[in-house]
Amino acid sequence: MPYFWQLGLRFCEHNGMRSRIPALLGCVAFFGSVAFAQPSPAGVASPAGLGHGTVIARGSIFSVFGNDLAGSLSVSDSPPLSTRLGDVDSVTIGGVAAPLLFVAPTQINAQAPWGISTGPQDVIVTRGGVASKVITTQVSRFAPALFEFTGGLLQAVAINSDGSLVAPAGAFPGVTSHPATPGDNITLYASGLGPVDPPVADGALPGDAKSQTVSVPVVFIDGATGTVQFSGLSPQFVGVYQVNVIVPSGSATGNAVPVRLEVDGVSSADPATIALR
Repeated sequence: MPYFWQLGLRFCEHNGMRSRIPALLGCVAFFGSVAFAQPSPAGVASPAGLGHGTVIARGSIFSVFGNDLAGSLSVSDSPPLSTRLGDVDSVTIGGVAAPLLFVAPTQINAQAPWGISTGPQDVIVTRGGVASKVITTQVSRFAPALFEFTGGLLQAVAINSDGSLVAPAGAFPGVTSHPATPGDNITLYASGLGPVDPPVADGALPGDAKSQTVSVPVVFIDGATGTVQFSGLSPQFVGVYQVNVIVPSGSATGNAVPVRLEVDGVSSADPATIALR
């Protein structure tokens, strides 16, 4: 499946239906190019969560922001992802080359290799044989966060069982959406949920066997605990998890009901919301 990382909308298969959802990873379109210069990273963050946390989880997507990171936009066509893309030779984290989703002059999205060590790790962008300055980030086993729509919204990227968005009706022009109800099975897209079984190679999608998280997250919807039906890697997106959860009874209704994740005692800090009726 093509990866339209640079678009504001992405197509994905869900329960046999084709859904049109905003890009999970907060990517934007880039135009033009810059003359070659030494890449200059300014920061590293997770693309999940409104606050874009600075803790990076092994196996999940991370973003490098800066200047002259690439000459122009280049996007990976399909997995398995390469560790070289466009004129970017590599992005290493902890000395290990990361699979690249897209590169652009001011942003690179990559997958943190599964085998890197936890703790402070150096990130280096190498372009045209020239290495950037070192920038240090914190790598953890868990860094749970929910993907949210771009544009500063709190709305979580969540899908109803019919393939529509769990959002107020008409919230996104041209996209079918409606609130969920207690007892519905919805799918949340997340980052940082830790190791999976069976393991998956860097830059690859899970195979026929579903790669489930070793630690099952707790999903809190308006403070009530939902029943998790599945937690594991998404079959569509490299480095992205999906959590299928039944909406608990007793949850509040409204267009902005809070949702958060907790895994192995680590809680997501982002104030993601879904619509319930």
